[in-house]
Amino acid sequence: SVFFFSSRRRHTRQRSVSWARRCVQETDAEYMGIIISSNSNMQGILLMVLLGAIAFNICEGKERLFFVIHMANMGARFPIPMSGSWVKSLGGLTPVGMRQLYLLGRELRKQYVEDNTLLDQQYNPHQLLIRATAYNRTTTLNSAYSFARGLYLPGTGYSLTREQSVRAVPPTNFTNYTEYQKELRNAALLNFFASLPVMLYAGGPDYILSASTFCTKVIQMVQANLKKNEALKTKKQRLIERYEKSVFPELQKAFNNNSINDMSTALIFRDYIISAKYYAEDIHVNLKEETMRELDEMYSFVNYEEYFNDPLVARIISNGILEEIIKDLKDSLEENKREKRRGMITYIVHDTNIMALFRMLEINMTNGYVDIPYGSSLQIEIFENTEDKSLEAYKARIKYNGKALSWPKEQIEIRLNVLMKWLEESLVPNFPDYCIGASKKETEGSDGPWIVAGIIVGILILIMIVITCVHVLKKTPEEEAKKNMDEEAKDQSQLSFSSYF
Repeated sequence: SVFFFSSRRRHTRQRSVSWARRCVQETDAEYMGIIISSNSNMQGILLMVLLGAIAFNICEGKERLFFVIHMANMGARFPIPMSGSWVKSLGGLTPVGMRQLYLLGRELRKQYVEDNTLLDQQYNPHQLLIRATAYNRTTTLNSAYSFARGLYLPGTGYSLTREQSVRAVPPTNFTNYTEYQKELRNAALLNFFASLPVMLYAGGPDYILSASTFCTKVIQMVQANLKKNEALKTKKQRLIERYEKSVFPELQKAFNNNSINDMSTALIFRDYIISAKYYAEDIHVNLKEETMRELDEMYSFVNYEEYFNDPLVARIISNGILEEIIKDLKDSLEENKREKRRGMITYIVHDTNIMALFRMLEINMTNGYVDIPYGSSLQIEIFENTEDKSLEAYKARIKYNGKALSWPKEQIEIRLNVLMKWLEESLVPNFPDYCIGASKKETEGSDGPWIVAGIIVGILILIMIVITCVHVLKKTPEEEAKKNMDEEAKDQSQLSFSSYF
């Protein structure tokens, strides 16, 4: 029974980690060729206990999950900009998307709360941070809330003492709250609901999660690269020629719309089809399987191959997140912050953010297309060596939708110092120049001629004012005599007016 306890703990604590499974296989008695029958004597049992203890120490004592950086694509949403009777809000999160992110949160709870001790059973603000953006759409914010509900289920919330329950009443005259208090009992929220905060970037330009919106030079770079990249230009032209014979006519027929004759318009209708598919809404559009495949190809080309053809674009889009990741990694490694360090940071992002990282990592998808489905998950797991605290002993593994990514050079894991060096080298030194700062500089440069013209006009106005003042001050003798006569007449009339009263 002692051996069973040790073996079970090894499996549950590190169930999702491949090295732990290898460790079990290499150290369990069964894999070492030692077979002990049910009639074994006490020596055999003691040998099993000893082997179990050795395996437990090797698996639990050497490597341990230390920190997780998690990026989750938002859940399924309603289409943009097309509408329909089934569309509740353009671009808004659908109930299907809510379920997707809830289930993702539930799976990560299993990995990092139940199977590991990375996060506490009850929400600890020191351990977890969830970030979203309020820009573009509220989809990411609602996705973040859905994810949080799965990560910390009802029943994991806070409880109150009797004294605290008495004081936990608002100072209003609406009701005496007695019935509500009975309903809650000692739970802070009904059913011990766990309330998790979500950090937003809404006070200014969000360079962390919405750099593609605020970095104004990105689109210019994409267009300029397409003009000078002959291979990319040729490929796009060949795709358009093929789509003109296949995809565009099919979409025109399906939607009874002859304006679908370019990639941008076709992708709007693809978004509508994909959204309806997730929502299980029958929009009565029957497209050939080959047409849908070509639409996926088109999406991958426009949003990945063309958009991120210049690696600098991917670095600009990722720069804000990379800066945050580097800072969080350094903070977690500082000895004086280890007690209150975060265990996991989750970014609720758009597919563009994950695509940018894929471009930087030079990761190719198996089907040749890059399409980040709703609810996708990218995890960077950091493991520490409990016997060696040097930076070189930390290891990083990257998983996408549960599968390990081999990067770089077909490696499943890399040393943390190598990863951090790569992250720091990937930062854009003059990052502000490509975003709001760039727009400001361009504006200042283009206003140069107008500033000069304004100065000239101002000087002319000043000269006119001076001439007018001189003319007013310098009067002829006739003008002075007339002025004196007018003043005397005025005094005389005032005198007459006073005597009348």
